[in-house]
Amino acid sequence: MTTRTWKSRIFCATSLDGSIARQNHDITWLTQPFPNAEHAPPSQPQSTMTLEQHMADVDFIVMGRKTFDVCMSEPEWPYPEKKLLVLSTTVRNLPRNSPAGARVVASMEEVEMILDTEGATMVYMDGGKTVQEFLRRGWVDEMVLTIAPVLLGGGGKGPALFGDVGVDFPGDMHFTLRGVDVIEDGMVSCYYQVKA
Repeated sequence: MTTRTWKSRIFCATSLDGSIARQNHDITWLTQPFPNAEHAPPSQPQSTMTLEQHMADVDFIVMGRKTFDVCMSEPEWPYPEKKLLVLSTTVRNLPRNSPAGARVVASMEEVEMILDTEGATMVYMDGGKTVQEFLRRGWVDEMVLTIAPVLLGGGGKGPALFGDVGVDFPGDMHFTLRGVDVIEDGMVSCYYQVKA
């Protein structure tokens, strides 16, 4: 049983076939969705949280190196003023233009120690392998999962959010549904809490 004092949340989007990116890590299917003028109107009032509401709770972000590289390719860093831990076993130093306070950690044990000793309250994990590691350790409390109305064809399907987590996952993990909304561009957002 965990004695951690912090909570964590998955906040992620997938394609209908469960991918979080194409094989080449491209996410334009999400950031520049196909125009869909006939989609259902957004739910009112909204019962799931927006990215802005989610990030207002977050004080720490933990992400893998590949996800970090994708975020760094954006015109500006999307998560200012958040403490950032980048998981990598091959790189010890981040580029000079990395966000202030970003640091490399080599293991989940190091992540746990930092979150515990630095008083984390809400942790956002980003990237498929990082999400899978948090799930394996029973460190996930909430999840906001958005599903985009697209199947990534043409061999473009990339990494899945949950990967092969069942291979060494200790048992079923049950979630309680707290809200479902239609949001922009015909996407559906589902808000879950882990059932204790």
